Amino acid sequence: PANDLTYRAPVIITMDGRHGPAVGGTPLFIEGEGFGVPTGGNISQTIVDYDGLKVFVGDTPCAVVTMKDANNLVCITPAGCGKNEPVTVQVGGQKSKVDPRFHTFTYDAPQVVTMSPKEGNPAGGQLMTIVGSSFGTPATCGGKPNITIAGRQCALIDGATALKAVQ
Repeated sequence: PANDLTYRAPVIITMDGRHGPAVGGTPLFIEGEGFGVPTGGNISQTIVDYDGLKVFVGDTPCAVVTMKDANNLVCITPAGCGKNEPVTVQVGGQKSKVDPRFHTFTYDAPQVVTMSPKEGNPAGGQLMTIVGSSFGTPATCGGKPNITIAGRQCALIDGATALKAVQ
């Protein structure tokens, strides 16, 4: 019909904040075009879903998006895991295209800080506590962490604040 209007999809020009912890919380500074303008000219407002404006890391939306002006957004990354997750801006159902060289986010790899006990029975069966960061969670990483010690798979017992596993 003659009255239908179409708009160009949003475009990401630059993005700062390319990696961060699995718990999320890393600010992504996104400059681009076609993000829209906040109602009433209220620039620098925190939005959850302004006129369909969303920012995604992979398939997960950022919980907090702040629109600095019509061309600049700040997204606080959601919890997750993985490398080179595409970052997209969506307005009115249209998503930006991803340039994999520039529009991706990588969650930090898991880091073990301490492990106890440090020695155990070679036959296995030892309960171990592994403390570190960026382990992710089953909800954000699509399953339980994969834990191996000396090439042997461990059974995860608990993973709320530290990993507890049986070798």
